Amino acid sequence: MLAGLTVSPVNLLSDAWPWRAVVPPEPRPNAALTDIAQVFHPWLIWAGRHLREGVLPLWNPHAYTGVPFFGNGQSALLFPLTLLPVVMPPVIAVTVVSWLKLFGIGLATYWFLRTLAVAPLPALIGAWTFMLSATVIGWLQWTLASTLMFLPALLAATERLRLRPRWRTTAVLALVVSLDVFAGYPQGTLHGLVVTTVWALCRLPGGGLPFAARYAASVTLGLGVAAIQLLPFVEYVRESLVFAYRGQWTLALSAPARSAVTFLMPYFYGTGAEAWGPWQFNILTGWVGIVPIAALPVAVVAAWRRPGGRFMLGLGAIALALHFGAPVLFALSTLPGLSLGTNLRLMPLIALALAALVAFAAERLGERVETGPGLRHAVAAWFLVVAALALGAVAGARTERAAAAMSMSLTTQYALALVGLTLGAVLVARALVAAAPPQRPLAMTYNPSVARASFYPTTPALDYVRRETADGGRVLTPGHLGLLYGLLEAHGYDGLTPRRIEEVIGRVGVGRTAQAGLLANTLALHGSEPLSGARLLVSPVLDLVGVRYLVLPPGTPAPRPALTVAYDAADARVFRNDAALPHAFVVGRGRCVTDREARRLIAARAVDFRREVLLADCREAPPASEPGPGAAARITGYGLHAVTVRAVTDRPAFAVLTDTWYPGWAAYVDGRPARLWRADHAFRAVSVDPGEHLVEFRYEPTWVKPGLVVSLASLALVAGMLVLGRS
Repeated sequence: MLAGLTVSPVNLLSDAWPWRAVVPPEPRPNAALTDIAQVFHPWLIWAGRHLREGVLPLWNPHAYTGVPFFGNGQSALLFPLTLLPVVMPPVIAVTVVSWLKLFGIGLATYWFLRTLAVAPLPALIGAWTFMLSATVIGWLQWTLASTLMFLPALLAATERLRLRPRWRTTAVLALVVSLDVFAGYPQGTLHGLVVTTVWALCRLPGGGLPFAARYAASVTLGLGVAAIQLLPFVEYVRESLVFAYRGQWTLALSAPARSAVTFLMPYFYGTGAEAWGPWQFNILTGWVGIVPIAALPVAVVAAWRRPGGRFMLGLGAIALALHFGAPVLFALSTLPGLSLGTNLRLMPLIALALAALVAFAAERLGERVETGPGLRHAVAAWFLVVAALALGAVAGARTERAAAAMSMSLTTQYALALVGLTLGAVLVARALVAAAPPQRPLAMTYNPSVARASFYPTTPALDYVRRETADGGRVLTPGHLGLLYGLLEAHGYDGLTPRRIEEVIGRVGVGRTAQAGLLANTLALHGSEPLSGARLLVSPVLDLVGVRYLVLPPGTPAPRPALTVAYDAADARVFRNDAALPHAFVVGRGRCVTDREARRLIAARAVDFRREVLLADCREAPPASEPGPGAAARITGYGLHAVTVRAVTDRPAFAVLTDTWYPGWAAYVDGRPARLWRADHAFRAVSVDPGEHLVEFRYEPTWVKPGLVVSLASLALVAGMLVLGRS
């Protein structure tokens, strides 16, 4: 902070034009952090900007021709940390958010271990283990890390409820559940609630049916408090690409067994700046430190004899089996609800289990109780097994060209790991609680710090297209940062992706290429594959969605005919697409078609969008005819939740707005409600009579108000419980 730096991977922008001209590539960009630079930090900044103005941004018009923002659970609009950019500069807020997440995870883990009667120092060691694990550091700037604060907090609050069955503890657990939902990573929340429910069932003998009833009431109330977020999220899921694909079949993903070596060698697959593994660093790397691995035999013995210990052993074992694709347990990933997620987000459960186990081991070692040679022999045997398995993984990877090219060779990593493991095993065998020297300071170096001047700077090319599209024209850029620069884009980056937009833009290629596109769409379910500008560039709807300018690297030739160079400088070459339709326009004919027929006609380029509109959910189109040359539509107001269009026609016609059709959008013509047609499969249209009309599109979310009522009622009950206190 004092050096004028901010914790952000925004240096990734140095890999793309036009930012390459102004963003230095230091430190070396880490591609594993792309989601942070392209999604989470831009969303945080944009949300803070609107919240500061007193506006809750329910809709994002800057991506996918419009997409729900509040309804996307990862926007975390109601999570307290999202408010930080409201009260401080965003360039500082993103760093403070990371700090608060990190220490929040540590404090929550300490609280959980203390509820299990673990002594303070071992509980502190366990908290350090989890908060500085690779999974926390790797996911720190995702909203997933926000939910990791509540994974141990849910367990702790549930245990407190069992020990002290009071209204106050019931309310505390409800608040923890609601905050977990607001934290902004629905799959992490789901995993946390599943684990906590199993924990409650395991602890049922000590609390009985009253405890079970209070636990159920707490979870129900917590979800009720979060209803304002949950109901719009469920609506978006149903309209999303995730639901469309996962409703048909489930792709179960897992990490290769060889990646278990990362528990000893965190950089076995590189860090993202240089990487060769099948998945990114924060998915594959299980690093929680050397001593927890060396002390595992002691941890198993200690956990077996104490409350909650066997549960943590089981949690770690099951999560490991799912993560590495054990055949029988792998079927769990196909269960309803869980099938919408991915097994590649289970490493936090493994890390938390190991953190609890190392706390149990530290407490056992701190007791200085003579255990006999058996346990020391187990530590020695475990040392040999771990060292041998790691050696086998290194030997097997030496033929990988990308692995051999890493700056820190696998042989060097293994040597360092072996030294650390040896020291850790010796310390454990001598019953000393101490930490071995780390290989490299993972927690201090993985997330880069960059100069604040490099935090999402503008460039002349971006300023140019912003001026030229002030009337509503769309832009195709190399990234997905339009919302930060006030640019409208038809491509986007979202863990859900609106289904109809993806369908109308279409897959690219045929045969094997089409299959590769299907795999890319499947990966989009896990937030790893955006709807890219490259796909839009060859799409049959590029002109329909009004992409007027294309921002490409300097010197790039025209990627398709009918493009003219509008700007050419050191930071970018900008092409103008004169064939692009206006953002709003008038057409005379309407044709009722099924969704399948609409997609077929659009893919075959068999529709003249300037003269005809395809209408969904109808049998017969309203009467219309070819309007005269003076017919036109002009956008007179464009906001987050309302768009006004001045439409003029001499005959019955349709005013078309190429923004996403979505439940909750309503249309008004001259102040009177009108039918909002779903046009050209994914967009909006309204029929208008001859004359001049003011057409208004308003976003009136279907589930926000009902969710607010449920949330307020639930919150009132929780507040009442807190007031009742001990009774």
